[in-house]
Amino acid sequence: MIAFVINNNQLVQVPIFKTKTKLLSRIDVDFDFFSVVDRPERPIELITFNSKQDTLSIPVVDKDGKVTKRNILYVFNGTVLEFRGIK
Repeated sequence: MIAFVINNNQLVQVPIFKTKTKLLSRIDVDFDFFSVVDRPERPIELITFNSKQDTLSIPVVDKDGKVTKRNILYVFNGTVLEFRGIK
């Protein structure tokens, strides 16, 4: 996931993801597609945003690339998406 803004008619990456130690403009989630092939939704929705709670959920992927049932949670604080933990 990459965050962009338009600045002088150009797309520019912006740091919007705040972890415990740094500010990032990009978060990558590499996973094994076969670990989610049985999910019922199409297209598969791994990264979700809850607009009522301003919460972004990104799945935790284990060392073998399998998507787990746990999620990394970020909450929009009005400026950035701030890391809130793993649930």
